Amino acid sequence: MAHSLGMTISWAKIFAVIPFVNILGTLPISWQGLGVRESSLLFFLSGYISSEQAIAMGALWFLAVTVSSAIGGVVAAMSGDLGIINRIKADSSQPESS
Repeated sequence: MAHSLGMTISWAKIFAVIPFVNILGTLPISWQGLGVRESSLLFFLSGYISSEQAIAMGALWFLAVTVSSAIGGVVAAMSGDLGIINRIKADSSQPESS
């Protein structure tokens, strides 16, 4: 993704930065990590990317995660996996009979 946006960053830097950006993006201080992800990318990769590239990379990252999650949700709903979850919840909420 970074290389497609014209960034010249080594794979080692990407693999070192992404876990920290993921951790910071999961903090409950913004909706889905919007803004935090881009700021983290800019902070960790300053000197390598511009603010526009950080925003573009964060937006593409958000889009990729959202689309893949939506596809997974549709597959889970169509395969009946969600019904199993509801049955497990119903079974666990019923009191045991002696």
